[in-house]
Amino acid sequence: MLAAMAFIAVGCTDDPLEPENPGQDGTEQTPGTGDNGEEPGENPGGENPGGENPGGENPGGEDPENPGENPEEPTLPGTEISLFDFAQLPNTDETLYRVSGVVWSVDVDENETMVILGTSLYEEDYDFDPTKDAVAGIINPTWLKDLNPALRPGHVLTVVGNKGAFGDDPDGDAMILNSQYVSHVDYSEPYLVFDMYAKPYLGYEAGEYTFNVYSNSEWTVTAPEGTSVTPSSGNGCAELTFKYPANANFQDAFYPVVFNYSGKTAEIKFQQQAVRYSLELSENHVAVAADATTASVEVLSNGPWTVNAPEGVTATPASGNGNATVTFTFPANTKQELVQYVAQVVGKGNEGLEFVCEFYIDQAAAEKVLEDGKYWIVANNKVAKPLSGNYGYVDVDDAWTSASSFSSVEENAFTFKAVEGGYTIQDESGKYYYQTGTYNSFNVNASAQSDGSHIWTIEKVGDTYKIINNVKSKYIQFSTSYGNFGSYDTVSGDLPILVKVENAVPEVNIDESLTFEAEGGTQTIKLPEGVTATATSDNPAFAVSAQDGAVKVTAAATTEAQSGVLTLVLNYNGFAITKTVDLTQKAAPVAGEEVLLNEDFSSLKTWSTSSVTSLKVNNLTYNTAGGAMYGQKGCIKFGKSTAAANTGVKLPALSSLTTAKTVTLTFKAVSSDSGYTMSVAASAGATVGTLSPKAITKYTGGAINSGADTEAKLAAAFAASTSEFSVTIQNVTAQTVITITASGSAKRWYLDDVKIVAQ
Repeated sequence: MLAAMAFIAVGCTDDPLEPENPGQDGTEQTPGTGDNGEEPGENPGGENPGGENPGGENPGGEDPENPGENPEEPTLPGTEISLFDFAQLPNTDETLYRVSGVVWSVDVDENETMVILGTSLYEEDYDFDPTKDAVAGIINPTWLKDLNPALRPGHVLTVVGNKGAFGDDPDGDAMILNSQYVSHVDYSEPYLVFDMYAKPYLGYEAGEYTFNVYSNSEWTVTAPEGTSVTPSSGNGCAELTFKYPANANFQDAFYPVVFNYSGKTAEIKFQQQAVRYSLELSENHVAVAADATTASVEVLSNGPWTVNAPEGVTATPASGNGNATVTFTFPANTKQELVQYVAQVVGKGNEGLEFVCEFYIDQAAAEKVLEDGKYWIVANNKVAKPLSGNYGYVDVDDAWTSASSFSSVEENAFTFKAVEGGYTIQDESGKYYYQTGTYNSFNVNASAQSDGSHIWTIEKVGDTYKIINNVKSKYIQFSTSYGNFGSYDTVSGDLPILVKVENAVPEVNIDESLTFEAEGGTQTIKLPEGVTATATSDNPAFAVSAQDGAVKVTAAATTEAQSGVLTLVLNYNGFAITKTVDLTQKAAPVAGEEVLLNEDFSSLKTWSTSSVTSLKVNNLTYNTAGGAMYGQKGCIKFGKSTAAANTGVKLPALSSLTTAKTVTLTFKAVSSDSGYTMSVAASAGATVGTLSPKAITKYTGGAINSGADTEAKLAAAFAASTSEFSVTIQNVTAQTVITITASGSAKRWYLDDVKIVAQ
């Protein structure tokens, strides 16, 4: 199509209509011999499509180099026809036509010359459009090369030739083939034409476009706002520059440039390409840690856009125009599997074309909160034990025994196993624990649940664990009100700790009493590995510290006896237990007084239910005298319901004596019964004086027996002055054995604070 061709305009001269070849007069011309030396009769339109010479014997006169010397009008061949009518004819190689038209454009290169003709540009009743309507051309008249410098847009050109079509398309634009030049003359009416026949298409960026105007009149030009044409006025032809701004819109811009000349107007409409919508992301894929909650990406665009965020994710901002940073916010990943979020940034470009950029966020799987294995579920020093039925609340056992070791056995263990989505919990019988949501209790089944209600998500919170049902979203916790484990909608009780079976609390054996001599000193309580402790004393005379796996107790020197209680809170793997240790410090001896034995039995911490024949206290042995002897908390008990009379104890031998001495024996004895007569005997020749008093005074505060109030009753009974006994014994040696006995109808009596002092 001719409309797709580009044409180079011939440049202006001072007088665009003045021929540049002095041998041409601007009215009639005969081609003569061109650069190739061909005669017109050898033109490819036939031997001579216009006759021997289409312009006559010599259409330019006798002398082709001086056509002005022969004014005789030649006889022109071909049928005269308008360009418009010519364009409507069928193509033919047999018929010659003579057509005239205003030169629209001239293109010259090494191989061809093409002239675009249009009907009179100035006929108001016909709007010439060279891309659609009557168009004619001259192609490859090599003899015309010599003429081209004088041929200008706006000249009236007359040629003879056949009707054809441009290229090989029979329906293409009309073309004069095998043409012969006849004449070209200046157009007599005012005119203004441009050196292009198609509308120029400008890029969207700001720039300049240079073009030529050909006219025989004075003219002025008006450009749209924001643009300019330089120069803005002129006379004749000129080279002009059109400056235009960038087009930031997504639609083409149009700039009509209007020329005014001799009362007429001519318009050239520039079309500027729309800016092409662009949308991209600085990156399309990011990987974040499991605990990460945000990820950002740069949106790079020259227009508006919106963000489509997946469920559970928010985008800030959710929309924008131009470049921006978008931050996505999402929860931390608590699952043992990768979580991927896919967000979309969407925009609409030219002609409504949709742009979609996807942004992938890969959130790493959470570190395994819990290793697979067997665990005890513990809270408030209580350990869960498996359900005996198919449903209910989980009962508990004490997590610590009085012996300070973990009490749970293998049967109380629960197996935790990581599966997709969380963990399963099974007891030792293999039953799965799950939640139906109907109650706060548990259900158990030998098979996994199809709805996934047997799967629990685990989050570590400090030393405790949030164990959350995946389907019903209930938390396992210990209820202090009901004393058992349940699963509740909110955290309202004690969250459990999980103790691996192989990491059970070690046994902690601690002396129940510490005794200091009057001069004082420091004693150390060592703790098992992994056990920590806090320590306090109720008596500031005993200073305590806990560090480096040990508790140290220090007593200063004193003259008088004193006592206190050391409280230890032991911790291991989340467990805690409180233990107490009795603290005793002996008084300084009276001047000249030699203490041979001083025992308060504070090291005895338990209530024995089995009688013994001997008791070892502070490395000294106390043997029974009459049977039915029991080590009790802080004293020795004698007698029982079936064995009462004639019970007592043989005191340790005074092995430190090197010579016979007179000693004073004191002790305390109490009973809730009357009828006991006390007596003291000594062996190896020793002589026992009169015991005072001779009988136990009945304690009136109630029966003293094993039970919750036994300790309190004993303390009250021993505090009474009537409980104190004394006797002098002469000629006591290292071989002497002293015996304290009670006889009578009473059932039980208690001995404490035995002391022997040499006089």
